[in-house]
Amino acid sequence: MRDKGKVWLVGAGPGDAGLLTVKGERLLESAEVVLYDKLVGRGIVAKIPRNAEAIFVGKKAGNHAVPQEAINGILTERALAGKRVVRLKGGDPFLFGRGGEELEGLARTGIPFEVVPGVSSPLAVPAYSGIPLTHRDCASQVHIVAAHGKAGAPSIDWEALVRAGGTLVFLMGSSALDGIASSLLAAGMSAQTSAAVIERGTTARQRKALSTLKNVAQEAGRVGISPPALIVVGEVCAYAERFAWFEKQPLSGVRIAVTRPKERAGALSAALSEAGAEVVEIPVIALRSRAAAPELDAFFDQIEGFSRARAESTSSSQWLAFTSSAGVEFFFARMRARALDVRSLIGVRFAAIGRATAAALEVRGILVDAMPDHFSASELGRVLARVVGPGERVLLPRAGACGAELGEALDAAGIAWVDAPLYDAVAVDWGDAALRDLLVEDLDAIAFTSGSTVENFARLFGVEHMRGRHALCIGEATARAAAAYGMDALVAANATVEALVDAALSLREGG
Repeated sequence: MRDKGKVWLVGAGPGDAGLLTVKGERLLESAEVVLYDKLVGRGIVAKIPRNAEAIFVGKKAGNHAVPQEAINGILTERALAGKRVVRLKGGDPFLFGRGGEELEGLARTGIPFEVVPGVSSPLAVPAYSGIPLTHRDCASQVHIVAAHGKAGAPSIDWEALVRAGGTLVFLMGSSALDGIASSLLAAGMSAQTSAAVIERGTTARQRKALSTLKNVAQEAGRVGISPPALIVVGEVCAYAERFAWFEKQPLSGVRIAVTRPKERAGALSAALSEAGAEVVEIPVIALRSRAAAPELDAFFDQIEGFSRARAESTSSSQWLAFTSSAGVEFFFARMRARALDVRSLIGVRFAAIGRATAAALEVRGILVDAMPDHFSASELGRVLARVVGPGERVLLPRAGACGAELGEALDAAGIAWVDAPLYDAVAVDWGDAALRDLLVEDLDAIAFTSGSTVENFARLFGVEHMRGRHALCIGEATARAAAAYGMDALVAANATVEALVDAALSLREGG
């Protein structure tokens, strides 16, 4: 039997995946059991390891949340079984997060635990709304109040709050907004005091209502604010319009799923996030090296012989055409396994489908000899048709089950070519149904970089989560695959991260 496990209460922050702490992310990556709820941001939920047991303990489809006692029992049971357990909690575990209640049972049982603080919504949400909680001109203190207690409305000394001055932040109070405003007014606060109600702060669904204390409930109703929401009362709210920044980002208000393999999603996710989008990484394929690649082995045998002879060889008429940066990486991994390096590639010429693939070669000391202006397989074939000489042949180190466009273009030009599949795109299993449903709920767009990502998304998450949604696609073939599932396909001008972000920007500009 395994030794006793351990529990980490990890603050997940207010929603933006970028606000998860470095320590929290590290612990999440190594978790064997993860308990999460609906207040945890979608991008953070997507980071739950697929080999971990994911347990949803929130409210869903009108069903009541898992009782606190049951959550405590799950934490204890899994830890006693020797598991590494992460309890993901929205915001900070100890600020109205019931963290103390969950630790009581662990402490009684002698289970080791740690608490990882999180960025709390009373701090982050006003900041994302342009509201400084303190300002030397009008607020030197902050009071954070839970507007809902264990048995309903808490006992609040309203007069003491008003006398203290400063900024008031109310959590869990959107449904009691009228009562909060009335209580503050009755306690002597000016009806003209600035106030704000902010819904789903730091996420793509952030909205805010700004008004005076007297009229803020009416304004929130007009805007349609609904829980979860946070209430800020104080003169600092008057800065909200002047200091607004989150809503002004080009992709603010847009939630986009990125379906690329996990190890390849970083650049696209970062570019979309920098433009203001809420990104949910949902890799639906993983890249796996093939155990055998006979066509590539034959090529390596050839260049090994050439390297030994140090003389002219048929390898001087060899082209290597790469259609992805992944192909470059798998190719050089196999070279290393054969104890070969770039010196063995003397006389070989190189082609790349686009800038990212060319860059993957450049970091290995190789400048490409050919690259199309428009990054697609068919355009690469046309470029090769112009530069490959008589008697020369093209080797294609790429994924298995690739499209036919490149081969057809080479055949049409009468160029001899050899397909050399060295890796495959395999489907990823997301397992838990509750986790899958939460990830794809309320997406605005889904980014696809290949037909296989489209097909696997449909298989894993269902066509109902695709039909009528926007698809951001690299390549016409990918767009056709998405359109076949009833999606509104937008095609990037080029097979680059920048072009895909531009396609997303056109989505925002079109409403």
